[in-house]
Amino acid sequence: MHYEPIRTVLDDVPHPHRTLAGEPLRWSAHTFRPDWKYTPEQCRILARWYELRDDAVPEDPNDPETWGRSFRWESGTLRRLKGWGKDPAMASVCAMEFVGPCRLVGFRADGSPIGGPPQEAWVQIFATAAGQNVNTMSALSTIFSQAAIDRYAIKLGQETEIMGLADVPPHYLAGSNLVNLSADALAAAETSFKRFLSTLQDSLGESWESVFRLCALVAGQGEIEQDESQVEWAEKATRSLAQAADAMVKLMQQGVPLSVALRKVPGFSQADIDEVVKAAEEAARMPRPPKPRP
Repeated sequence: MHYEPIRTVLDDVPHPHRTLAGEPLRWSAHTFRPDWKYTPEQCRILARWYELRDDAVPEDPNDPETWGRSFRWESGTLRRLKGWGKDPAMASVCAMEFVGPCRLVGFRADGSPIGGPPQEAWVQIFATAAGQNVNTMSALSTIFSQAAIDRYAIKLGQETEIMGLADVPPHYLAGSNLVNLSADALAAAETSFKRFLSTLQDSLGESWESVFRLCALVAGQGEIEQDESQVEWAEKATRSLAQAADAMVKLMQQGVPLSVALRKVPGFSQADIDEVVKAAEEAARMPRPPKPRP
């Protein structure tokens, strides 16, 4: 019995003038490590992936709307048997999209396309778990020659440094090995990150308050004083319910209204606060039973 493969695209190769694949393939010959080789089928797939549209025009560096719009295909799926080389092949595409001549920047006199680097390289590799990226990331981290690493100033492992710039706590990341941490330990790990978020909230809050005042003015409600419009951010700090309840009780003992103290409870929405305040007010209006006689 003979089986025929099911193809969504014909197994042909576009004319060299209608695909940009020749540019990144030639670039890879002197950028990737010396033992890197493509199979003929992989070259055909790349030729189809970088196939140009009939009305393709070079990208305009000043117009993001033209970036990456020269290609016929905007999405694709590669399905092959285990051992075919999907991870290394896709790692090479990631490398091309990172610093390679993968964008149409012009045409030669004979009509062949000219490739150039992307205006803003942003390559994302997704998986349902960090361990599923090991093969692709391992191939990507070893694909460049040392000369290419020096030429493009590639810093392998830079993702850990980028994470540190925003003070992202380790337990926020998928695949973190931190387990059995107390609420106090989690809160301590989030301290600098919360400080960073607080800076953003102050800036964004003032901006939205200005928007609210402008909307009120447009709606004919007149000018609103600055203290009449306020952005309130939900409490998202990591703390136990006992800690939140203890803080709320201490605030109320100092005379803070219940509606204000409840805002310090993580996960409480304004609707929850209104419901609790309403229930407390109704309970306060109910007649209390007489005290028993001694």
